[in-house]
Amino acid sequence: MPLLGKAVRHEWALDREFLSVNHGSFGAAPRVVLAAQDDWRRRMEHQPGRFMRAVFPDALRHAADRLGAFVGADGKDIAFVDNATTGCNAVLRSLRLQADDEIVVLSHGYGAVRNTVRYVTGRAGARMVDVFVPFPRPHPDAIVANLQAVLTPGTRLAVLDHITSGSALVMPLQRMVEACHAAGVPVLVDGAHGPGQVTLDLRALNADWYAGNCHKWLNAPKGCAFLHARPDRQEYLHPVTISHA
Repeated sequence: MPLLGKAVRHEWALDREFLSVNHGSFGAAPRVVLAAQDDWRRRMEHQPGRFMRAVFPDALRHAADRLGAFVGADGKDIAFVDNATTGCNAVLRSLRLQADDEIVVLSHGYGAVRNTVRYVTGRAGARMVDVFVPFPRPHPDAIVANLQAVLTPGTRLAVLDHITSGSALVMPLQRMVEACHAAGVPVLVDGAHGPGQVTLDLRALNADWYAGNCHKWLNAPKGCAFLHARPDRQEYLHPVTISHA
Protein backbone atom coordinates (compact mmCIF):
# COMPACT_ATOMS: atom_id res chain seq x y z
CA MET A 1 0.00 0.00 0.00
CA PRO A 2 1.48 3.41 -0.94
CA LEU A 3 2.47 5.83 1.79
CA LEU A 4 0.13 8.81 2.08
CA GLY A 5 -0.26 11.99 4.09
CA LYS A 6 2.28 12.90 6.73
CA ALA A 7 4.47 9.90 5.89
CA VAL A 8 5.44 11.44 2.55
CA ARG A 9 5.14 15.11 3.43
CA HIS A 10 8.91 15.50 3.24
CA GLU A 11 8.68 14.87 -0.51
CA TRP A 12 7.08 18.31 -0.93
CA ALA A 13 8.41 21.79 -0.11
CA LEU A 14 5.07 22.79 1.42
CA ASP A 15 4.87 25.43 4.14
CA ARG A 16 4.17 23.40 7.27
CA GLU A 17 2.77 26.46 9.07
CA PHE A 18 -0.03 26.97 6.53
CA LEU A 19 -3.11 24.77 6.11
CA SER A 20 -4.72 24.95 2.67
CA VAL A 21 -8.37 23.98 2.31
CA ASN A 22 -8.60 24.82 -1.40
CA HIS A 23 -9.67 21.60 -3.13
CA GLY A 24 -7.56 22.05 -6.22
CA SER A 25 -6.71 25.42 -7.78
CA PHE A 26 -3.06 24.39 -7.92
CA GLY A 27 -1.40 21.18 -6.89
CA ALA A 28 2.02 21.30 -5.27
CA ALA A 29 4.78 19.72 -7.34
CA PRO A 30 6.95 17.25 -5.39
CA ARG A 31 10.65 17.92 -4.99
CA VAL A 32 11.52 15.24 -7.56
CA VAL A 33 9.31 16.97 -10.16
CA LEU A 34 10.84 20.36 -9.39
CA ALA A 35 14.30 18.84 -9.80
CA ALA A 36 13.36 17.42 -13.20
CA GLN A 37 11.93 20.79 -14.21
CA ASP A 38 15.16 22.51 -13.15
CA ASP A 39 17.17 20.02 -15.20
CA TRP A 40 15.14 20.76 -18.33
CA ARG A 41 15.53 24.48 -17.72
CA ARG A 42 19.32 24.11 -17.42
CA ARG A 43 19.40 22.14 -20.68
CA MET A 44 17.44 24.87 -22.41
CA GLU A 45 19.55 27.75 -21.08
CA HIS A 46 22.79 25.98 -21.99
CA GLN A 47 22.03 26.67 -25.66
CA PRO A 48 18.47 28.00 -26.11
CA GLY A 49 18.42 28.18 -29.90
CA ARG A 50 19.68 24.64 -30.38
CA PHE A 51 17.36 23.34 -27.67
CA MET A 52 14.27 24.93 -29.23
CA ARG A 53 15.12 23.59 -32.70
CA ALA A 54 16.68 20.21 -32.03
CA VAL A 55 15.40 19.02 -28.64
CA PHE A 56 12.13 20.67 -27.71
CA PRO A 57 9.82 19.50 -30.56
CA ASP A 58 10.58 15.77 -30.15
CA ALA A 59 10.62 16.04 -26.36
CA LEU A 60 7.19 17.66 -26.43
CA ARG A 61 5.73 14.90 -28.59
CA HIS A 62 7.31 12.26 -26.36
CA ALA A 63 5.65 13.90 -23.38
CA ALA A 64 2.33 13.88 -25.25
CA ASP A 65 2.72 10.14 -25.89
CA ARG A 66 3.42 9.50 -22.21
CA LEU A 67 0.43 11.60 -21.16
CA GLY A 68 -1.75 9.91 -23.78
CA ALA A 69 -0.92 6.50 -22.32
CA PHE A 70 -2.09 7.76 -18.93
CA VAL A 71 -5.37 9.32 -20.09
CA GLY A 72 -6.28 6.76 -22.75
CA ALA A 73 -5.52 8.73 -25.90
CA ASP A 74 -3.06 8.95 -28.78
CA GLY A 75 -0.31 11.49 -28.20
CA LYS A 76 -0.77 12.89 -31.70
CA ASP A 77 -4.24 14.07 -30.68
CA ILE A 78 -2.96 16.02 -27.66
CA ALA A 79 -1.74 19.62 -27.67
CA PHE A 80 -0.14 21.18 -24.61
CA VAL A 81 -1.54 24.46 -23.26
CA ASP A 82 -0.87 26.46 -20.11
CA ASN A 83 -4.29 25.89 -18.56
CA ALA A 84 -7.50 23.97 -19.20
CA THR A 85 -9.25 27.32 -19.63
CA THR A 86 -6.87 28.11 -22.49
CA GLY A 87 -7.80 24.79 -24.09
CA CYS A 88 -11.49 25.58 -23.74
CA ASN A 89 -10.87 29.01 -25.25
CA ALA A 90 -9.17 27.42 -28.25
CA VAL A 91 -12.28 25.37 -28.99
CA LEU A 92 -14.81 28.09 -28.23
CA ARG A 93 -12.94 30.76 -30.19
CA SER A 94 -12.71 28.40 -33.18
CA LEU A 95 -16.50 28.00 -33.45
CA ARG A 96 -18.34 29.54 -36.38
CA LEU A 97 -21.54 30.59 -34.67
CA GLN A 98 -24.62 32.07 -36.27
CA ALA A 99 -27.37 34.19 -34.77
CA ASP A 100 -29.70 32.16 -32.55
CA ASP A 101 -27.25 29.27 -32.18
CA GLU A 102 -27.00 27.93 -28.64
CA ILE A 103 -24.14 26.74 -26.43
CA VAL A 104 -25.18 24.70 -23.42
CA VAL A 105 -23.26 25.05 -20.14
CA LEU A 106 -23.76 23.73 -16.61
CA SER A 107 -25.10 25.99 -13.89
CA HIS A 108 -22.06 24.89 -11.84
CA GLY A 109 -19.69 25.56 -14.75
CA TYR A 110 -16.35 27.24 -14.16
CA GLY A 111 -16.67 31.03 -14.21
CA ALA A 112 -13.84 31.71 -16.66
CA VAL A 113 -15.23 29.25 -19.21
CA ARG A 114 -18.75 30.57 -18.76
CA ASN A 115 -17.35 34.06 -19.44
CA THR A 116 -15.80 32.77 -22.66
CA VAL A 117 -19.10 31.21 -23.74
CA ARG A 118 -20.89 34.44 -22.90
CA TYR A 119 -18.38 36.35 -25.03
CA VAL A 120 -18.45 34.15 -28.14
CA THR A 121 -22.23 33.83 -28.10
CA GLY A 122 -22.68 37.55 -27.53
CA ARG A 123 -20.51 38.46 -30.52
CA ALA A 124 -22.50 36.19 -32.82
CA GLY A 125 -25.96 36.99 -31.50
CA ALA A 126 -26.16 33.43 -30.18
CA ARG A 127 -27.31 32.28 -26.74
CA MET A 128 -25.79 30.63 -23.67
CA VAL A 129 -28.21 28.11 -22.14
CA ASP A 130 -27.85 26.78 -18.59
CA VAL A 131 -28.36 23.19 -17.48
CA PHE A 132 -29.56 23.27 -13.89
CA VAL A 133 -27.47 21.03 -11.61
CA PRO A 134 -29.29 20.23 -8.34
CA PHE A 135 -27.31 20.70 -5.14
CA PRO A 136 -26.10 19.44 -2.68
CA ARG A 137 -26.99 15.82 -3.57
CA PRO A 138 -27.74 15.70 -7.28
CA HIS A 139 -28.84 12.37 -8.71
CA PRO A 140 -27.16 11.38 -11.99
CA ASP A 141 -30.55 10.70 -13.57
CA ALA A 142 -31.70 14.25 -12.79
CA ILE A 143 -28.54 15.79 -14.23
CA VAL A 144 -28.82 13.82 -17.48
CA ALA A 145 -32.54 14.58 -17.74
CA ASN A 146 -31.94 18.30 -17.21
CA LEU A 147 -29.26 18.24 -19.90
CA GLN A 148 -31.49 16.45 -22.40
CA ALA A 149 -34.29 18.93 -21.71
CA VAL A 150 -32.30 21.92 -23.00
CA LEU A 151 -30.81 20.34 -26.13
CA THR A 152 -32.46 21.67 -29.27
CA PRO A 153 -31.79 21.61 -33.03
CA GLY A 154 -30.03 24.96 -32.48
CA THR A 155 -27.56 23.62 -29.92
CA ARG A 156 -24.12 23.87 -31.48
CA LEU A 157 -22.07 22.71 -28.50
CA ALA A 158 -22.38 21.44 -24.94
CA VAL A 159 -19.66 22.44 -22.47
CA LEU A 160 -19.64 19.88 -19.67
CA ASP A 161 -17.52 19.99 -16.54
CA HIS A 162 -15.99 16.67 -15.52
CA ILE A 163 -15.65 17.74 -11.87
CA THR A 164 -17.17 21.09 -10.99
CA SER A 165 -14.74 23.66 -9.61
CA GLY A 166 -16.89 25.48 -7.08
CA SER A 167 -18.89 22.51 -5.80
CA ALA A 168 -16.54 19.53 -6.43
CA LEU A 169 -19.25 17.37 -7.97
CA VAL A 170 -18.22 14.48 -10.23
CA MET A 171 -20.57 14.58 -13.17
CA PRO A 172 -22.02 11.43 -14.83
CA LEU A 173 -19.90 12.41 -17.78
CA GLN A 174 -20.14 9.29 -19.96
CA ARG A 175 -23.93 9.39 -19.88
CA MET A 176 -23.95 13.12 -20.56
CA VAL A 177 -21.65 12.79 -23.58
CA GLU A 178 -23.80 9.98 -24.95
CA ALA A 179 -26.98 12.03 -24.47
CA CYS A 180 -25.47 14.96 -26.35
CA HIS A 181 -24.21 12.80 -29.20
CA ALA A 182 -27.61 11.11 -29.47
CA ALA A 183 -29.01 14.60 -30.08
CA GLY A 184 -26.30 15.41 -32.63
CA VAL A 185 -24.52 17.85 -30.29
CA PRO A 186 -20.69 17.87 -29.98
CA VAL A 187 -19.15 18.06 -26.51
CA LEU A 188 -16.31 20.06 -25.03
CA VAL A 189 -15.33 18.73 -21.61
CA ASP A 190 -13.77 21.13 -19.11
CA GLY A 191 -11.76 18.48 -17.32
CA ALA A 192 -9.63 20.86 -15.28
CA HIS A 193 -9.93 18.68 -12.16
CA GLY A 194 -10.14 15.28 -13.83
CA PRO A 195 -6.59 14.03 -14.54
CA GLY A 196 -5.09 12.42 -11.47
CA GLN A 197 -8.31 12.58 -9.47
CA VAL A 198 -10.46 10.17 -11.49
CA THR A 199 -9.60 7.45 -13.99
CA LEU A 200 -9.57 8.73 -17.56
CA ASP A 201 -10.08 6.82 -20.81
CA LEU A 202 -10.59 9.48 -23.46
CA ARG A 203 -11.09 6.93 -26.23
CA ALA A 204 -13.97 5.33 -24.36
CA LEU A 205 -15.40 8.69 -23.30
CA ASN A 206 -15.44 9.80 -26.94
CA ALA A 207 -15.95 13.49 -26.18
CA ASP A 208 -15.14 15.74 -29.12
CA TRP A 209 -12.68 17.80 -27.06
CA TYR A 210 -11.30 17.38 -23.55
CA ALA A 211 -9.25 20.06 -21.77
CA GLY A 212 -7.43 18.97 -18.64
CA ASN A 213 -4.88 20.29 -16.16
CA CYS A 214 -1.77 18.44 -15.05
CA HIS A 215 -0.75 21.06 -12.46
CA LYS A 216 -3.58 20.17 -10.09
CA TRP A 217 -3.96 16.51 -9.07
CA LEU A 218 -1.09 15.19 -11.21
CA ASN A 219 1.37 17.41 -9.28
CA ALA A 220 3.03 18.68 -12.46
CA PRO A 221 4.70 22.11 -12.55
CA LYS A 222 2.41 25.13 -12.96
CA GLY A 223 1.39 25.81 -16.53
CA CYS A 224 1.10 22.15 -17.56
CA ALA A 225 -2.23 21.41 -19.20
CA PHE A 226 -3.52 19.81 -22.38
CA LEU A 227 -6.25 19.82 -24.97
CA HIS A 228 -7.30 16.54 -26.56
CA ALA A 229 -9.21 16.74 -29.82
CA ARG A 230 -10.74 13.78 -31.61
CA PRO A 231 -9.18 13.44 -35.09
CA ASP A 232 -12.44 14.41 -36.79
CA ARG A 233 -12.57 17.62 -34.72
CA GLN A 234 -9.10 18.97 -35.47
CA GLU A 235 -9.41 20.54 -38.92
CA TYR A 236 -10.98 23.83 -37.86
CA LEU A 237 -9.38 24.02 -34.42
CA HIS A 238 -6.81 26.79 -33.99
CA PRO A 239 -4.75 27.90 -30.97
CA VAL A 240 -5.67 30.96 -28.95
CA THR A 241 -2.41 32.57 -30.10
CA ILE A 242 -1.75 32.24 -33.83
CA SER A 243 1.96 31.74 -34.53
CA HIS A 244 4.27 30.15 -37.11
CA ALA A 245 2.98 26.57 -37.10
